[in-house]
Amino acid sequence: MPLRRTQLAARDDRILSANAAPRPANLGSEQSATELPSRSDPHPDYSHDLMVATMSDLQLRPMAPSDWSTVAALIHGGTNAWYQDHGMAQIFGGDPSDVELFCRVYEDLDPGCCVLAEADGQILGSCFYHPRPSHVALGIMNVDPGA
Repeated sequence: MPLRRTQLAARDDRILSANAAPRPANLGSEQSATELPSRSDPHPDYSHDLMVATMSDLQLRPMAPSDWSTVAALIHGGTNAWYQDHGMAQIFGGDPSDVELFCRVYEDLDPGCCVLAEADGQILGSCFYHPRPSHVALGIMNVDPGA
């Protein structure tokens, strides 16, 4: 179920107050994330919590086998982008379809345990998770670097 703008604004108020940064007066408007004032926090390049406030149609849903090629491309591109952004070489070479192995293996281990974040019909992120008797472990998580 998508979060409503008021729920997102309330959540962002908690995040922003924890970082002691002022909440922009028009955060609930259609203002783009690039126009928002900078924040002073340990991760100034992480403006994702503010960008989500403008995405009223973000939905979470389970991954289906028909999503595997898209998720494989997301894992391939997102992981390589993260490594490059942190001064390292790409970790995945070859074709993105080679990474579909992760979808197959994780689906065999824990069927139905991958959540996709989607907006406007585009998969923006994925998170594999693994329920265990004492906890839930998180597996591979990726976000579309262009999102």
